Amino acid sequence: AWQCLRFNMDVQKGDHVLIHAAASGVGTAASQLVERVIGGTAVGTASEGKLEECLKYASHCVSRTVDPESKTQFASKVRAAIGDNKINAVIDPVFGGGYLQESVSVCAVDGTITVLAMMGGSKLENCQCSEMFKKRITLRFSTLRGRTDEYKANLVSSFVEHALPQFTAKDKALVPVISKVLPLEEVREAHRMVGANETIGKVVLTF
Repeated sequence: AWQCLRFNMDVQKGDHVLIHAAASGVGTAASQLVERVIGGTAVGTASEGKLEECLKYASHCVSRTVDPESKTQFASKVRAAIGDNKINAVIDPVFGGGYLQESVSVCAVDGTITVLAMMGGSKLENCQCSEMFKKRITLRFSTLRGRTDEYKANLVSSFVEHALPQFTAKDKALVPVISKVLPLEEVREAHRMVGANETIGKVVLTF
């Protein structure tokens, strides 16, 4: 989450950040970092049953259920929450289908979209690149595994300096969000929970 926000997109105080899969481990972390460390506004998307929990960490969270009037999953709800063309940065682990196009439609000029995964598939529907061109959108694909040791060391150092103290501060501005703690012997159950979209935050396995 920190890599996305500061190394990939350089999110600043006052920015509006759209966070897809806001109930995930990355999503709950990114929402807190945006709001409580950077000083921006987090706007999440999640399934209907997870919205209340996500609102503990983000100022806004909207359902990804298709809106019958606009036929969009989240774009019309984001506009209703914060206004038109207000999103400066997008964290997107979904990407496929109509997600990218909807993200572009709510972005501000010079907005940045960082793709972390392709849970929605690698094929796009009705992607109009002209809108990306008009808004000067930057589209990035990001991984961490293949980065150099130097890059990873710099990332960790940055996180330690700017974010880690917030976990131990008196008001504990940052908190780990753990859905379930299971022994290693129940790893199959852990995978089932994640695959069935039953979790909010992380599932932790103990040895």
